[in-house]
Amino acid sequence: MITVEELAAIPLFATLQPSDLAQLAQVAADIRLGDGEYVVHEGEEPSFLLVLSGKLDVMKLVDGIERKIGERAAGKMHGEIPLMYGSPFQAGGRAAGPTRVMKVSSRQFHAIADTSPEITKAVGDLARERLGGLRGIAAEPHPAQVTIVGHRWDAACLALRHFLASNQIVFDSLPSDAPDFAARWQGPPVAEEDLP
Repeated sequence: MITVEELAAIPLFATLQPSDLAQLAQVAADIRLGDGEYVVHEGEEPSFLLVLSGKLDVMKLVDGIERKIGERAAGKMHGEIPLMYGSPFQAGGRAAGPTRVMKVSSRQFHAIADTSPEITKAVGDLARERLGGLRGIAAEPHPAQVTIVGHRWDAACLALRHFLASNQIVFDSLPSDAPDFAARWQGPPVAEEDLP
C-alpha cells in the first residue's frame, strides 16, 4: 500500500495538500512487478504511472518488432502523453528487474491534478518533450521487411496486406504483371502456382 509519506516525498506532488495526498494514496494501485512483466502495453487506455523503485523499460512496436525506446527509473513517470492528449499508450512499460509502480486511472489523476496547476503543467511539459522523441522514431525510414508478389487484385494478396498492416509490418507489394517486375524482384523466379 502506498503511504501519504511516500507521496509527499515525490517532487511532483510537493504542492498537494495533505488531504489531496491522502486521497491519492487511497486510489493509487501499488503494483509490484518481476523482471520482464508489463505494467502497461502499447494501445491500452490512459493512466498515470510512477516508478517507486526499480526500473521500467519503455517498449514500442516498430516495424512489427518490439524495441526499447527509453527507460524510467525510480521517481519518473510513464503515461504523460496518453494523459495529456487523451490517447492510448504509444509505448508499453516492462519491468527491468524487480520494480514497484504506482498506477492511477486517468480520471482519478485529473481530479487530483485539478487541485494543483503545477502538476498539470509539469506533466504537460514532459508530454510535449517525449512526444518529440516519438516523432523522431516515426520519421525514421523503415525498410520493407516483406515483399508480397502476386496478382494485383488477388484476394489472398489483399488479406496479406491487411494482416501485415494490422501488425505494423512494413511491406512492399509487387504485382507479378508489373512492367518493371524483373528489375524490382531480386529473388529467384516465381512460379504462378506459388503466388502470392
